[in-house]
Amino acid sequence: MELIKDLGTERKLSKNGKGYNYTRFGLYRCECGAEVKTRVADVKNGKSTQCKSCRSKKSGHKHGMTNSRLYNTWRGMKDRVTNSSHISHKHYGERGISICMEWYDFNAFKDWAEGSGYEDGQTIERIDVNENYEPSNCCFISKKAQAYNKRNSISELSKYTGVTWHSRDKVFQVAITHNLKTKHIGSFKSVEEAVDARNSYIDENSLPHKKEEYDGTDI
Repeated sequence: MELIKDLGTERKLSKNGKGYNYTRFGLYRCECGAEVKTRVADVKNGKSTQCKSCRSKKSGHKHGMTNSRLYNTWRGMKDRVTNSSHISHKHYGERGISICMEWYDFNAFKDWAEGSGYEDGQTIERIDVNENYEPSNCCFISKKAQAYNKRNSISELSKYTGVTWHSRDKVFQVAITHNLKTKHIGSFKSVEEAVDARNSYIDENSLPHKKEEYDGTDI
């Protein structure tokens, strides 16, 4: 769903009456055009992807592929991004990697996969490891090829959020994700420059992200 307006945080008395719960809401536009008020967190983690009417229309549609390799690929992709308990979440969701909204619907993902020449046994690969799961940044390759790519990875996460070291180009790349979209800020020769660039971008765009403090060490 597309964010129309951030409605801010609402305060509600907790069930035990001893405190308050704070929830941030947004006004979103569903793919059908309907406007929906829902929790921002539910949209970000994929729990809310459509209005109630669209969910009702699709609730009875069965794809019959629950046990297929493609379905498991889709489910694994979602878990890495949205499930904080997943063993690989720190390399995906915690890094700000997201999934395009249409792919939260398996049937939409299936249509893209088949249209992209998917063959049973292949696995999904992001072309740019700092970008999201979306049609323009994904392809299918064999498991053997993916294993080779991982062994020969040219990028390494730093301890600074949004900053990645690329050994091939010998630069620190900076990216930031906001409203389910990732922005590549630039490449820098030092991690200090990279951290400063990210902090400046946050200030210039009034983003809610926490700024990092350079402590004199790199990775």
